Amino acid sequence: MRGKGALCILGKGTGGITPAYAGKRKKLPPCELVPYLRVLAANGVGRQLLRRMRDAGAPVLTKPADAAALGPAAQALMAAERRCTDLYVLARPDPAQTGPGQELRSVPVMR
Repeated sequence: MRGKGALCILGKGTGGITPAYAGKRKKLPPCELVPYLRVLAANGVGRQLLRRMRDAGAPVLTKPADAAALGPAAQALMAAERRCTDLYVLARPDPAQTGPGQELRSVPVMR
């Protein structure tokens, strides 16, 4: 990761990628409005912030397959994410990279 970014979260329902910076506090929407926070990448400081968010009860998702345990809203949102990813990868120039189900195999970049 470059710059001051310690954690990059894809907060569904928050309008996209939300950088969480060390030393700055950003308010997130109430948990009932956001089925989960999707982690895309984190460094050492970001992992500490993830731990704090989980300890505070935030629905932090690092593995797409774990969305099923978060309830029907999270399952519906993950199903939509899977469909979007499946459509997106169809535009890749390498046919070997256009297979469906890539969303379930993605993992965050942890440094």
